[in-house]
Amino acid sequence: MNTQNKSKRLKSISSWILQALVLIIIFVIITWWQQKEMLSSNESLPAPSFVLPSLAGDTVSFPAMDSKGKTLLYFFAPWCRVCHLSVGNLQDVYERNSDKDLSIYLIALDWKEQNQIDDFVRQHSLTIPVLLGTDKISNAYKIQGFPSYYLISEENKIIAKDMGYSTEAGIIIRLLAN
Repeated sequence: MNTQNKSKRLKSISSWILQALVLIIIFVIITWWQQKEMLSSNESLPAPSFVLPSLAGDTVSFPAMDSKGKTLLYFFAPWCRVCHLSVGNLQDVYERNSDKDLSIYLIALDWKEQNQIDDFVRQHSLTIPVLLGTDKISNAYKIQGFPSYYLISEENKIIAKDMGYSTEAGIIIRLLAN
């Protein structure tokens, strides 16, 4: 390979690396901007408590007295396209971790009729417990967009948060990292 071809190849690789870095920086900035209004994940304050009815007809209290391990709260709206795309990933995590110290709850927000939530659950064959959220819970958790996630420790402290689409691998990485 002559010197001119090596130089062109090096410039091409350098250009690709620079473009990749710019995209990563843009992604980090957008993620920070989306999450800036969410509750802090610095483990200083407890996660807001709640009592909500479930789609199954029972009532769920959080934090539960008999809770063991972490809890993942997934706030969604039945009309949200990103929620439709990502909830299957969460269902897979739920099925793979059902015997571990992890509780997962879907909390429906911004719905008008329960049949909207029923349709969402049926469409995605969900077995994760679904809670019927309210404006009060939306405000307590500072939900600004859908889907929003909070990972809560056994001590009821927020240890991670995210908003938007997440892959199954992304969810598992957050669980393992915290």
